[in-house]
Amino acid sequence: MSNMEDKKNYELIDCGDLRRLERFGDITIDRPAPVAKCEKKLDIPWQNADIRYINDDDNGNWKFETNISDKINLTIDDINMILKFSKNGQIGLFPEQQTNWRWLNIILNKSKRPLKILNTFAYTGALTLFCALNKEIDHQTTHLEGSSSIIGWAKENAQSNTDYENNIRWINDDVLTFMEKEIRRGNDYNGIILDPPAFGRSGKKTWKLERDISKLFQLTGDLLKKDPAFLIFSCHSQELTIDDIQSMFNHLAFINKGKLERIELTIPSEKGNALPSGICVRWKKDAL
Repeated sequence: MSNMEDKKNYELIDCGDLRRLERFGDITIDRPAPVAKCEKKLDIPWQNADIRYINDDDNGNWKFETNISDKINLTIDDINMILKFSKNGQIGLFPEQQTNWRWLNIILNKSKRPLKILNTFAYTGALTLFCALNKEIDHQTTHLEGSSSIIGWAKENAQSNTDYENNIRWINDDVLTFMEKEIRRGNDYNGIILDPPAFGRSGKKTWKLERDISKLFQLTGDLLKKDPAFLIFSCHSQELTIDDIQSMFNHLAFINKGKLERIELTIPSEKGNALPSGICVRWKKDAL
């Protein structure tokens, strides 16, 4: 396993022609980026990539140009994550979410009491770890993910952090199904993180963003109605606009008790093209 920990351990070098070139520590990775419809701005850095994702007859494969392990240990904002090379071109980390990690960290530090947090569609757990490993207060964090193999990866990430104290509640379930169960049990949360895919599958259940988003917000409102502290929603869908998402926030009963913020998720590049990476609407109560 390669280990990466330096002052600037992530960088978007360039993107274009439906590709993205990134540096993780001292390793550069060339992989797909369907939203990068511009032309590449740089030339030589692309030629020197250490790892490339190759689409060959609809079967994706990683090509290692240098002798590098199939796992990379990356420390980013004091959280350790293990990057792996999935068949779909993903590596287990969404760098555009860094703005939400830092925003959430401020809220968690300002809170004068432990918050009960639900991270849905939680993937490999970066935001889960930012909540669970907060150094100020021991917040109660539930990691909800529909794929058992991805939960295994998330647990591996958690265990790679020396401060991890087995204080995360791991749930392998369909998101809407679990939220309905929690409401029937009379459970509630202070903060919820929503980062749904356009399409997903958990067991026999399927998730479709355009079909299910209204129900997702209804259940979210029910779980936050007692004492909400924050809500984050982000997505990469081309079908939903940031106005659509804000409209759903505006129907939540607690919306006027805090501050709403909307942002375009974009990864900047110092010398190359910036990469559009979705939309985000987030809310926090006034006291935070």
